[in-house]
Amino acid sequence: MKAVFLLLCIHLVVLSFAHAAETKGLIPEVRMGNGSEYDNERKALSSEIMITRTENKAIESLQSLLKTRKGSPEEADLWYRLAELYMRRSKSGRFFELHKDTKLLRLSTFPIPASKGKDSVRQASNVYSKIEKDFPKFDQMDSVLFNNAFANQQLGQIKNAQDLYGRLINKFQKSSLIPDGTLALGELLYDQLKFSQALEHFKRLENYPNSRVYSYALYKAAWAYYNMSDSDNATKKLLDVIRTTPVLKDGEVATNRHNLRREALRDLTIFIGDVIPAKDVYSFFDKITEGDELGQAMLDIAKLYESHSRFKEMNIFLGEYIDKQGSAYATVKYHLLLVDANEQLKLREKVIDHLTEASRLCQKDSSWRSLQKPDAVIEYCDEGFRHASSEIAVKWWEIWLKNKQNKEFSNLTERAFKIILDDEDAKKPDSKTRFAYAELLFQQGKFEEASTEYNTVSNQSTDKKTQHDAAYSALFAKEKSIAEHKNKDSVKESERKALALAYIAKNPQGAYARSVQFKLGHIAYEETNFDEAQKRLAPLASGKENDEFKKKSEDLMLDMLNIKKDYAGIQRYSKQIMSRATDAGRKESLNKIYEEAHFAEIQEFAKTGDKSQVAQKLSAFAKDHSSSKLSQEAMWQSLSLFYSEGNVCEAADMSAAYVQKFPTDKRNLDALKDAAKSYAECGDMNKSAETFLRVAAIDKKNQSVNQELAADMYVIERKMPEARKIYNDLITQADKKMLEKYYAKLLGTYKENDRNLEVEKIENKILNQGIEPYTTQIMTRRAKELYANGKLSQAFELAMKANGRDSAPEHRAEARLLQARILEKELAGQSVKAREDKFALVLSMKTEKLDKAQTAYLTALKMSKDNSVQLQALSGIDRSYGNYIESLRSM
Repeated sequence: MKAVFLLLCIHLVVLSFAHAAETKGLIPEVRMGNGSEYDNERKALSSEIMITRTENKAIESLQSLLKTRKGSPEEADLWYRLAELYMRRSKSGRFFELHKDTKLLRLSTFPIPASKGKDSVRQASNVYSKIEKDFPKFDQMDSVLFNNAFANQQLGQIKNAQDLYGRLINKFQKSSLIPDGTLALGELLYDQLKFSQALEHFKRLENYPNSRVYSYALYKAAWAYYNMSDSDNATKKLLDVIRTTPVLKDGEVATNRHNLRREALRDLTIFIGDVIPAKDVYSFFDKITEGDELGQAMLDIAKLYESHSRFKEMNIFLGEYIDKQGSAYATVKYHLLLVDANEQLKLREKVIDHLTEASRLCQKDSSWRSLQKPDAVIEYCDEGFRHASSEIAVKWWEIWLKNKQNKEFSNLTERAFKIILDDEDAKKPDSKTRFAYAELLFQQGKFEEASTEYNTVSNQSTDKKTQHDAAYSALFAKEKSIAEHKNKDSVKESERKALALAYIAKNPQGAYARSVQFKLGHIAYEETNFDEAQKRLAPLASGKENDEFKKKSEDLMLDMLNIKKDYAGIQRYSKQIMSRATDAGRKESLNKIYEEAHFAEIQEFAKTGDKSQVAQKLSAFAKDHSSSKLSQEAMWQSLSLFYSEGNVCEAADMSAAYVQKFPTDKRNLDALKDAAKSYAECGDMNKSAETFLRVAAIDKKNQSVNQELAADMYVIERKMPEARKIYNDLITQADKKMLEKYYAKLLGTYKENDRNLEVEKIENKILNQGIEPYTTQIMTRRAKELYANGKLSQAFELAMKANGRDSAPEHRAEARLLQARILEKELAGQSVKAREDKFALVLSMKTEKLDKAQTAYLTALKMSKDNSVQLQALSGIDRSYGNYIESLRSM
């Protein structure tokens, strides 16, 4: 016997050494590395290999010993030790099975045992069965039965396990293993859903109040009742568990293996959930709990209610808990549960209330926070509150985005964001939430507040993109705020400038750098700080980027030159821009600016410069920019100045050119009238005539007057055909009052000795129409021609007709004078020779002819004031009397 125990002691020492090596790392193969997971795995593997090798040696030793001790009193005990070694080796077998595919096992230099865990359990079970069969009076038979039942459970041989537990309970009623065996048998039946049979076994354990499995049996009995739909007894059993299980203090270890107080309290929430009304939940748990247990119980049942969507009832018992246990460690958690519950109920004001209260509790200086452990603060505030509040804010934000007209959600979301940010840790600012808050404010049109929040994010955030976006958004929101007010606010303008400078300082190559540079330039421009504006805008205007800021910068720089009245500078800069512009429309607009600057430069010069030089400059401008709208004004101003300076010839030429270029201008008529007169003054009658005709074409009311003037100019210029054509045209359109003049001028285009068929036709027309005085004059002239040809009778008759016309005496005087001459001839031809008896008759005839001639001459003398006519009349009278006297003297 001593040898057996000595041998067993050797094996135990070996096992102890193996465990010591595992702990202290004395064997090189199992020394720990640097503490990494890989090193830990190496350590575990090495330990298991070492233990397995030791166990195998121990088993081999026992097997050898059993051969020599067969039939001895210690044989049964040796078999029992062998079974225990098999059970121990099954653990190593399971270890190697679990790690068989790991890299570490494949690379091990130790041989890996081939036996599986179940093989070892089966060997152990066989040994236990042998002991029961061959050594029925073995003093540890209760352990043999218990261990064998346990081994059969592991092998899945439930029936065998049940039988073995049954034999233990029936044969060894005083064994210390009865409670464990009874519990194990009950659990086997429970797992087979045989709740009633299992319950019987669990209830038997109530007779063992000092057993380590006592509270666990009560706990299992409760679940058996629950599965049998007996909630009342189930609840009572859990209450028994709570009453019989002490509350463990911090660091305290349970005196038995099953301290199920926490589980019982948790499961009670399930058992009573449908039994106790929500208004009684708090008082129920308040009576059976101690310390922090009440809070945990409230949390458990709240989760149960939440899983069943019983949100309204959650407000009742959690609200009561908060009112009565406001300083409890989980109060914040309950507020957050009610946040979710009321959100489900769409009671958004209550959501805000609970968020607000949770935020208050989580504040750094709150009394609640000072009472809590750091881990609780992290769990409920730093993580729970921030997550819940952010989740609500995001949800409301997304709802609002779908309908931005919904003011309710915009206001709610704003309040939610504010709650989050009021609780912000200054050392760990929540830039993401603040940025979203700023976005919301912007969308609501609260631009000034949004700008402030964006700027805060820009200054707080360490993320480059967020910092960039926030900096620009702060500026953009500030500009929107300024745009809302018609009157400029110097403070806001200063803030806008500061935000722009801050953006450039932080993001010199930012996505909006050019935009902000332009804004700074524009701000300086508005402040008339042109040097600063030039500094900001020039790089944008001359850069390679062909964007809107380039064009706008160029325009502002041009405008600054315009404000300075630097028209020469505008011309130079606009030409410079045109040289690099590619867009036709842009080039056209720049050319217009160039033209306007050139024109403005001349206008400025006109204020003090020589007028003739101004006129010349304007004339040159009109030629150089002939397609410009300003060329019209330039030409008009130029011709006006030429007129005012007395340069009528140049003015006339420009007037004619102006009318030709701008035929629809209302001022053209005056321009042509002045030009026509000016050409006449210059002695250029041809151009004057042509210009009068152009005036006639425009001025329909005075058309004939201007045509007549044109014809008159042609007559002066000896261009009779042109003049005659115009006079003829006028005659065809004129009334009787004007015909006299037109015919006179038409006839005036012919010389006295140029009496051709054409003139005769004209005269016939005059005679046919009886136009005076021309009819009288023509008849008189033709009578003279008859007189000259000796046709006195016809001449006298025609002259008498002319003298009988209804025309002025002045016009008829020559016809009367011609009659007097013919009568004078008759006087001279009347002989006074006669017989005495005829003397008186002849003398009277002579005297009568004298009287007629004298009367005709005297009438002509009275009819005309013309000296020539009067002289001829007096001469005729004198000759008539001379002839009469001479005839009497020589009679």
